[in-house]
Amino acid sequence: MFFVAALGVYPLLNVMDAAFCIVVDGVQHNLHASRHLMTGLLDPMP
Repeated sequence: MFFVAALGVYPLLNVMDAAFCIVVDGVQHNLHASRHLMTGLLDPMP
């Protein structure tokens, strides 16, 4: 069994992407997700 997970945050595009891949008995399964970022989530604290 082998698996990989990834998360990308692109604040200038206001997008967050995620991916997960797992191989079980030679069969690969993939999951991809994307969403808009919540406003202010990555803003620095004062």
